[in-house]
Amino acid sequence: MAYHAGQDRPQTPDLEALEAFAALGDRESTPFFAGRDREIAAIDALCVRALTHARAGAGMQGATQLIQGAPGAGKTALLSEMARRWALDETLRNAAAPVAVQVYVGELANEAVVAARIAEAVDPEAGEAWRMTEMRDMSGRAGLPGIVSASGARRTATAPPVPSFHELRRRFPPSSWTRAVCLTVDEVQNVEPAARSVLDMLHQGMPGLPVVPVLAGLGNSQDVIATREVGLSRLGIDAIHNLGALAPEEAGEAVEAMLERCHVDRNGAGEDWPRLLAERSDCWPQHLHNGMRALAGELVRTEGRLADVRARTVLERETEYRERAYRARVSPQMERSRRLVAALFAGLPEGTARADRIESEIQRLARTDIEEPGWSLPRSMPYDEFFEHLVHRGALQRKHDDRFTCPIPSFRRFLIDYGADNDGTDIGEPPRP
Repeated sequence: MAYHAGQDRPQTPDLEALEAFAALGDRESTPFFAGRDREIAAIDALCVRALTHARAGAGMQGATQLIQGAPGAGKTALLSEMARRWALDETLRNAAAPVAVQVYVGELANEAVVAARIAEAVDPEAGEAWRMTEMRDMSGRAGLPGIVSASGARRTATAPPVPSFHELRRRFPPSSWTRAVCLTVDEVQNVEPAARSVLDMLHQGMPGLPVVPVLAGLGNSQDVIATREVGLSRLGIDAIHNLGALAPEEAGEAVEAMLERCHVDRNGAGEDWPRLLAERSDCWPQHLHNGMRALAGELVRTEGRLADVRARTVLERETEYRERAYRARVSPQMERSRRLVAALFAGLPEGTARADRIESEIQRLARTDIEEPGWSLPRSMPYDEFFEHLVHRGALQRKHDDRFTCPIPSFRRFLIDYGADNDGTDIGEPPRP
């Protein structure tokens, strides 16, 4: 029987928790979050500064933060973890803890919706009342429909002012705020040009309110929001957080957290599962999550005894999850150009490469004068757009400045093998006519 830290008696393995975790979806947030402390600390500190500035009567411009990364890097999980920690801080009477407010990317173009969400977070009762029809006294104005109160005064329903950032300031002056608002928007790579006005007001600090916008999206999000249509190109170097793999010790901490919180019986266990799953996953959050799900499923079968887990079963299931995730990332465009993609990644250095070099290599490898399957670019897609497509699909990710890399070694290997294995031949160079 396993012993839980701080307890005098052995704890029974929590099979329900293990079963629930094993049944989680591939992209659902993990309950065993680890790492990303630097990003959370930076955003937390920015929220504190925004509150201090607002209460002093000074707005804070340029507070927008961008979290970007390839699919499965843990962007949504990071947003959820920040909200969870701040909600816990509030219950522990940390009055200065920020409050997380989620707005869907499709709502960003509507200032009224965004302002109403913030109002409800600042003061739930007042915010709710803002959205409801107000009743105002109408003393003796004949002919107007209304309600007669007990005192005989006639009351009529009138619409409240349309929610806006300036109306938000009027109702909630900056000096009255006790917590900053962290306004989170996920999937920002899908933002529409119509959101430009709201994004710009948020980035400029609105009318002096302590609201910190935190946008999250795929690895091409920085380029998307910097376009002329969206216009958010003034992000500071500290405002962009490129999420990559976890550190090995962070990945191990996540596995340890699952074993500890689920009171797994570790007596006689020979396998070092934190180390093994960290290595198998390349410390990539999505793959680590799936490896832990596979282990949790086996632990349900063994009633929580780690020594009885069949390692081969866990690792085969982990591999299956990873292969399925990679196949889902291969778009129809990448499928059409599978040999081109394979040759590109086989020839690029394993570290980073400049964007112009990658684009030049795509242009060199792509064949337009032959019908050889897999070597041509997708129809109507020039080489520079294909480069952007690879970033969007997570095959490439910005590392720093203008340098890009394949963020997961096993995905790079998958793309090379996938292009070669379709007909069993090596990749090599494209054939000449």
